This record gives sequence, C-alpha cells and structure tokens, in this order.
Amino acid sequence: MKKPVVLLFCFLFLSGYTALAQITITQSDLQSYLALGHTVSAIDDTSTTSLNIGNTGATSWNFSGLHYDRVYTLMSVAPSSTPLGSHFPSSTISLFDTTNIQGYELQSWVYLGINNGLLIYGSAGQGSVSGFQITFLSHNNPASNSLVVPITMNTNWSEDYVKTDTTIISPLPPSSSITNFHHSYVVDAYGNMTLPGGATVPALRLKTDTRSYMLGGGGFYSRDISYLFLTTSGTQVEVEAADTTSPNTGVIPVRGITFINAGITAVQPANNNIPNNFNLEQNYPNPFNPSTMISYSIPSSQKVTLKVYDELGREVVTLVNSEQAAGNYNVSFNATGFASGVYFYKLQAGSFIQIKKMILMK
Repeated sequence: MKKPVVLLFCFLFLSGYTALAQITITQSDLQSYLALGHTVSAIDDTSTTSLNIGNTGATSWNFSGLHYDRVYTLMSVAPSSTPLGSHFPSSTISLFDTTNIQGYELQSWVYLGINNGLLIYGSAGQGSVSGFQITFLSHNNPASNSLVVPITMNTNWSEDYVKTDTTIISPLPPSSSITNFHHSYVVDAYGNMTLPGGATVPALRLKTDTRSYMLGGGGFYSRDISYLFLTTSGTQVEVEAADTTSPNTGVIPVRGITFINAGITAVQPANNNIPNNFNLEQNYPNPFNPSTMISYSIPSSQKVTLKVYDELGREVVTLVNSEQAAGNYNVSFNATGFASGVYFYKLQAGSFIQIKKMILMK
C-alpha cells in the first residue's frame, strides 16, 4: 500500500472528518442521471406546512422527516418511444410517469434536452376520464433553460420564454392558454443535506424567483419562490414557498415538497439474528458500477454512521446516520454521478470504527 493511502487510512480512522466542500454539478452528471432506462423514485409531501431552508452560504439541511403523501417512479425514455414525442422534435430525453387519480390512470411525459445545461421543451399527458379521452400538451418557446452547467456556489442566470398549454377533450375542440414566464436563478447556499432514511449528501441550494403573466381574459399575474436542493447524483429536494415575502433563511411556510431519490442509498435489516460482534463486510460486487451492497453487524443498539470518502480523504456521502437496533444490515450504495476510482467506506458504531476500500470502475 502506498504511503499516501496509509496516511489517509490512519486519518479517517482517528478523526471524525467531515468536509463541507462546495460541489460542482457538470453536464456529465446530468447525462448520468438522465441516461435512457434510468429509474428514480419520487415522493410528494403535501402535508408539511413549514420547513427550515437553512442559511445562505455554508449551511446544512435536514429533510429526514418528509411525508410520503404520494410515491411514484420516474423513468428516462426515448421521446420517439412516447405517443406524443413527435410534438417535441428537439427533445432527446423524456421523463415518464404514470399516475392514478380517483381510479383513472394518466400517463405523463416531460421532454428534455442536455446542452450546456438542462433544457425543458415542454410536457404532455394523456388518459381516459369518465369515457372522455384527454390529451394535454405544453410547449415552451424557447426551451426553458432550467439548469446551467457547470453549476456551483454563486452561479446565476435568468431567462424568458412563452408557455402554450393546449387541452384536447375528445370530441370537443381544443382549448389553449398562453403564459409569459421570467425566471431568475441563483445558487445561494451549499452544505450537507440529510434525506429521508438518514443519508447525508453534499448539495447546492438553487433559489428560483418566477414571475408569470397569462395573456387573454384580462390577464393574470403571479409570482412564486422555490428552492431546489441539488446533488451530483441527481437526488434532489424541491421546496415551494407559500409566501413570496418570506425570508430566504430559517423556517418558512411551504405549500409543497418533492423529493427525488436517485438511489444513493437504501438501508435494510438483513435478518433477525442478533450478532455477537461488530463487523463491517467487504462490499459486493467490488469493483462495481454503479451499485454495490455494504453489509455490517452491530451487537447492541448504537448511533451508527456509514460514510464514503474519496482518495483524498474528502467525505462524498453519508449513507447512514441514525440510531439502530442490534442486528445485521445491508446498505445499497448507488454511485451514479461519481467518478471512477478508489473510495473508502467507514463504519462507526459507538466506539467501534472499521474502514474498507472499494473500487468504482465505469
């Protein structure tokens, strides 16, 4: 083992080192997250009415207590494989979702592209409700530049576009509405974000100030503030502020939260047997791409942390950070968005500490 690796191993063992480094999200991260066939889980929390959005600059966020009011799955598919993809010829990626509303199944797609950022060309949906076939089309002109890359602390931009919404309820004639949008974006905070399940990941906070004006019918003006907490893997939390006059720090009233889990981690008890000793197993498979399983055992109830570090000793993700009962546990680690190389994972349970090496090979 090389001397720098030996020094790193000793450093991780003796310290509770946690890096609060600013991250940068790149076009490669977007391409990995939105690769065709990639599936992520998502939840909508409509029960929470207030939330701590942290401070500007270096901060941290705790979203471990979100409610699972609606759970669904998003899948990246080719636009050409969707029934309404021909309406969005410039799109190269589509996010597919199926929703059941009051017994009626509705399918929806968001049509995207990646070009120095994330472009949203529009969305579409269709389904049958009470015997009526409904089709919904929404076009952005030009495409909304909802994310620029590379993006890091203090990145900012603005955009204007026109959104045309068309609803077709067969056999009735279509109806349309046109809305002008102006978005102002700024990354105003960075830090560690604790997710439902206890995983902690480095994130950026992107604040969006949206002003819209619907044309026709006397017009309708509205303003919205939202906060998007972004990670390199695609895991994210979006928070809609209920009041545009609320401060951009601390606890604010909210009217909706969406959590998208790109599969960083899932913790499951392995069996009901109580182990006699602490133990951290070698991950399997190893080398891996992009997912691997980490197993460990604790003979008594303990505060448990399981963290992953890169070769330079920088913490890249916290997989577990919670009180756990005695037992055997499996942790699924998905490294989508991480660079190939050597990583170290460190288990700490009470005074017990153990570290092992794993290799991500893409």
